[in-house]
Amino acid sequence: MNSTTYISISVIILFVLIICFLVNNDVIFRDEHIDFKRDILKDKFDSWKFPIEYCIESPVNEANVMKAIKEIEKNTCVEFKKEDNCDNKTQELIFQKSDICALHVGHISGNHSQIVLLSPECYENTGCIKKFKKWVVTFYTPCIYLILHEIGHALGLVHEHARKDRDEYVTIDHSSFTKNEEVNFKIRNYNHYLNYSTTYDYSALMHYAPYDFSTFWSWLFGYPVIRPNFNWQYSRMMEQRKKITFNEYKRINLCYCSKCKWVNDETDYTNCSKCICPTGYRGDYCQKIIESNDDCGNISYSVNNTETSIILENVGYQFKYMKNKGTTGLLLCGTHIQNMTTKSETRDILIFFLKEKMSTHRWKIKKNVPHYQIADVIFRDEHIDFKRDILKDLRNPWIFPIGYCVKDSVNEANVMKAIEAIEAIENNTCIKFEKKDDCDNTTQELIFKQGDYCASNVGHIPKNHSQIIWLTPECYGNPYIILHEIGHTLGLIHEHTRTDKDRYVTIDYYSLYENEISNFRIRNDSRFKNYSTAYDYSAIMHYAPYDFSTFWRWAFGYPVIKSKLFWEHSRMMGQRKKMTYNEYKRINLCHCNWCNWVDNSTDFKNCGKCVCPTGYTRDDCRKIIPSDKECGITNYTVNITLSSLVFQGKKKCYIFLKTEINTSKIQLAILRAYAPYESDICTEDVGFQFKYMKDKGTTGLLLCGSYLYDIVLKSESNSVLIFYHGKDRDSFLSISFKQID
Repeated sequence: MNSTTYISISVIILFVLIICFLVNNDVIFRDEHIDFKRDILKDKFDSWKFPIEYCIESPVNEANVMKAIKEIEKNTCVEFKKEDNCDNKTQELIFQKSDICALHVGHISGNHSQIVLLSPECYENTGCIKKFKKWVVTFYTPCIYLILHEIGHALGLVHEHARKDRDEYVTIDHSSFTKNEEVNFKIRNYNHYLNYSTTYDYSALMHYAPYDFSTFWSWLFGYPVIRPNFNWQYSRMMEQRKKITFNEYKRINLCYCSKCKWVNDETDYTNCSKCICPTGYRGDYCQKIIESNDDCGNISYSVNNTETSIILENVGYQFKYMKNKGTTGLLLCGTHIQNMTTKSETRDILIFFLKEKMSTHRWKIKKNVPHYQIADVIFRDEHIDFKRDILKDLRNPWIFPIGYCVKDSVNEANVMKAIEAIEAIENNTCIKFEKKDDCDNTTQELIFKQGDYCASNVGHIPKNHSQIIWLTPECYGNPYIILHEIGHTLGLIHEHTRTDKDRYVTIDYYSLYENEISNFRIRNDSRFKNYSTAYDYSAIMHYAPYDFSTFWRWAFGYPVIKSKLFWEHSRMMGQRKKMTYNEYKRINLCHCNWCNWVDNSTDFKNCGKCVCPTGYTRDDCRKIIPSDKECGITNYTVNITLSSLVFQGKKKCYIFLKTEINTSKIQLAILRAYAPYESDICTEDVGFQFKYMKDKGTTGLLLCGSYLYDIVLKSESNSVLIFYHGKDRDSFLSISFKQID
């Protein structure tokens, strides 16, 4: 392509980004209004008189405006009356087409109309542009809640993030928007703005989204204008445009319909002896909880100082832990693995579980401290507990053989993939599985089931019921991705969350979305062991360098995980071809330790033998695997004299270097190397391997591709094992080595 073509492409990309920014920031139809706000405006001297007359000018969609008005009438005492002719002297509200969506807050003084300005995006029924996310513009219908938002302003409702107490709940980043937009986030302490003791609600219809009013660059690099002070998940609740919340209706009723002399309750404006109940409650005084489905089991719990766990499956959760039960509780949608610990403001909590899609939810309960955990990320594996290396739960161990069943939705060919993964576990550990034909959720241990993501609990779930391993088609097409999930059920956790991970990798938190930081935190739980096995960059439980990264950090080459030793280790991360020696070893030490192993690799089938890592053989693993005859001499005693070796062509050679003095180390320089490869990830079967660490079970440094510069290693013990795997005549390796102190 010539320079003109590149310039054209750049212009197109810039144009698309600007359009995305405008859509994401609601610049096209963000509502505007002419007064500052606190919560709701109550003007004793110039209040609305009911019914409020209104008129709709063409081409504003009349049906949608009337739907919005009916929503108000259904939930409040406010009444409207439609007029056919729009007369600016007598009508109260005129719905009129404009380029923006705008309205005055509260009633304008004097006997004249208020204009509700609506852009086509606000009043049309063809779909409302919600936001731009992950390079997809999403839509939803109908659009009545954008109109409802504007009517809310007419009745005095102000933006939630402009309340007097907003600083207790959100932080406004003034550097993320331009100076002329600052007025949209100022608090105005006018006496005629009231909140009627209703709590701040992140899900309010009157709440802006995190990036509203942000500058282009702040949006582009992920710096929101509004950030919650508590759980980041509240960000996902902001700017919902599906409904007016309970407290917003309550404020309108308390402002205009207070014939019952309400103060802090939810009295029904049509019947002062009853209450209007928030989500989850029922009864004349909202004293009862809404009935649950029959399959929910026990749903009422008395909480004491004993920790309790509750597990439910499917998706959509609300946690009402605030004193004001009318406030929308913490909403969780999608997948999460981070601990979210909060303290209730009263002695009770209501948890609302929506039975829709699949997911697994687990939380622990202590007195006044709900503690809940959910799963991780789509297609990357997901799990429900935090991890260190391997989970050993003496109170709740697995009982072998572990029964398993494969659901029909996972087709026969893919069943064989699952069986391959199970056989890999059985061949390398003492773990045994038993296939069951019928999937019975009360007796089976593992059920392989098709889902929207790949997910598994870490360790054994308490009590006698099944654990579901969710698998997408991408997951059950690869037996080693299934093996990764089975590894979690047996207690294995991600390598990059070990307690010693900071010695081996650096986590670039600037390259992460804020809500993903928890995937890289170390959890110092005594139940998690590592059995003295060293960190392994090639572990099947290790994330790839760019997993969880933001788009732009990935685009400009900023990985989330970077090796602290050699950057070449980065190419080893994220492999899904095999479970490593040390991972099998941890499973055996955790579940099969009848030989009383401590730091060796005893064979669980024969306590007098060892299971050997790559390159080693014999009962005690002290002998090196024989090399091809073409390799020549492969055992070398290393002294202070610098020696050199060259290997070339198609052959397999195991080169063993050992120092002349046992307390010395080896300095190994890789001068030139070419190892043909076909994958982005370097694995044992294709790369040259250099085992220079003390733990010989750990995968050594792997090299794939061409290296024309020196890589200098220092051994951790007095020996180094080099595996030259020449795949064709072009394969080449040149090294030098000597003994050092």
